[in-house]
Amino acid sequence: MFQLISVVRFSICGKYIAGGCSNGLIVMWNTGTSELIMKHTFASNAITGLLSTSGPEIYAVDAKGRFHWIGEILNLNSENNKLSTASTSKPNSPHEVENDDGMFDDGMDDIFGDTGEDDENEISILKIKAEVGFINDEYVGVDRATQGKKTSDEDDDVVSVASADGSNSVHSTRVSTLNLFTKAQEPFQPTSTPTQLEHRFMVWNNVGTIRSYSTEDDDAAIDVEFHDPSHHQAVHLRNQFDYSMGTLSLDAIVFACEKGKDYPSKLFCLNYVSWDVSKEWAIDMPQEEEILAIGIGASWIVAATNLNRLRLYSLSGLQYFVYDTPGQVVSLSGYNNLLFFTYHSGVGANGNQSIFYSIFIVKSYALSPLIMHSPLPLTPESTLAWVGFTEEGTPAFSDSSNTLRILNGRLWTPICNMKEFLSGPNDHFWVLGLSQLAQNVRAVKCKGAKYPPTLPRPTQMILDAKIPLCELDNEKGQQEDIMLRSFMTKAIAKKMDSKGFDTEEYKRSAKAALASSLIQLFYLSVAGNRDYRSSEYISLMPSSAAVQVAIKHAHTHHKRALVQHLTTIGQKKNGICRIGGRR
Repeated sequence: MFQLISVVRFSICGKYIAGGCSNGLIVMWNTGTSELIMKHTFASNAITGLLSTSGPEIYAVDAKGRFHWIGEILNLNSENNKLSTASTSKPNSPHEVENDDGMFDDGMDDIFGDTGEDDENEISILKIKAEVGFINDEYVGVDRATQGKKTSDEDDDVVSVASADGSNSVHSTRVSTLNLFTKAQEPFQPTSTPTQLEHRFMVWNNVGTIRSYSTEDDDAAIDVEFHDPSHHQAVHLRNQFDYSMGTLSLDAIVFACEKGKDYPSKLFCLNYVSWDVSKEWAIDMPQEEEILAIGIGASWIVAATNLNRLRLYSLSGLQYFVYDTPGQVVSLSGYNNLLFFTYHSGVGANGNQSIFYSIFIVKSYALSPLIMHSPLPLTPESTLAWVGFTEEGTPAFSDSSNTLRILNGRLWTPICNMKEFLSGPNDHFWVLGLSQLAQNVRAVKCKGAKYPPTLPRPTQMILDAKIPLCELDNEKGQQEDIMLRSFMTKAIAKKMDSKGFDTEEYKRSAKAALASSLIQLFYLSVAGNRDYRSSEYISLMPSSAAVQVAIKHAHTHHKRALVQHLTTIGQKKNGICRIGGRR
């Protein structure tokens, strides 16, 4: 079982570090090689103090004030610092030991002398290797998934082998420091591939793509393509400032670069809505400031910098305002007059990121907060993979567990578990966007990777949205999923109607799917003698017409109590419903 270290101690020479754990375990490492050289449990209470004589005898104090002598566990050779597998016993005097490293020498050699009887302690390399985990790239701590698992060479306790020169060596185990803090996720651009790739996507959104690559002459170049060529022609640019961030809309193309040796961090814009001949502009950041993420909206551009600062610009280059944020940006996205901003709000623990989000409305040349400083509900031990908006303007995000969520009021609803569409354990989906009205997700499937290649051009997949309800393998769970998504479609269609969009087709489809799913659930509940649940399904019917069908069905199955409750529901919905359908 994983335990926290309660006390640590360096040796005077700095070559070793020992730790006492909360369960009475003592471990010791070589600080230069991170090699585990001792592990021993001798108390049932937390270790509160560690000390040693000039030899390899180790003493400890536990939480109840008991003083323990662990004996001469090791024979540490000062020349090669190798672990000896031979059992040893306590010497008559600490000064009889040849090793004089003074592991944790406190100058107390004259106080602690011979304690009397002999004792023997043996170290099992098999147990050590079986109980120690390894560091994960994104988790600065113990990887609990691998803790306690044996490797293929753990069949023998004896691991010392003869080297070519006759000296002894061991198969050392790499041991992590017991640190539960999670490494903070680096900033990234949505729908972009890593900057270290020679050929990469700087962005792929619903407007077009920006691709960065190196030519045959080792010159960096950028290609911009629009999905609809009737809007704008493709653009080819020379990437002389090593732009690593990019985004685009129908009104502008924006690039940003980090600070270089000969130039500061820079923001560049190609403004399509400008009516004069000067469509391009660029602005340099202050010397100590560096752009980490950029976004674009209806008539504005935003840049987040390493000083936890948001800089707001117009499409013409006017500097609207500057805001300081509570933490460093992780990612951001814009949609019309909305800004979705995610940032670190502290240090994560146990493999979890501490990422918060805020949503702003951009109006009157300023940011107005809509939702401030709320935690982003990532899947445990995952990282943020994509942030953006649905085609209807609802904030959404996905994490490294392939779970996609949308904002429902002020709560987040999981709308699609993309793992269900993956065949291999190392496959991932690279999210491009989603539609609430169409109830689908646009993504690129990456076989054995997290990101797609630029060439050949990846193929988009359309994934059906599916709320992760329980028992989706039976008819009840499937019909309830259709029911809930139909309610969501009706709600977003009503919202889009208020904005002047024509959503009649989506509303009719959602109404028909809702009525069909509710009546199917009603039939299933009646067949299973779940009369109370049956009445609950009918109460969700959008009109009283379907209530008459339900009453007839209940009467056919001799459900008198259910008929009475359904009649009451019908009266509340639209007048008085009788079995014969008369009012």
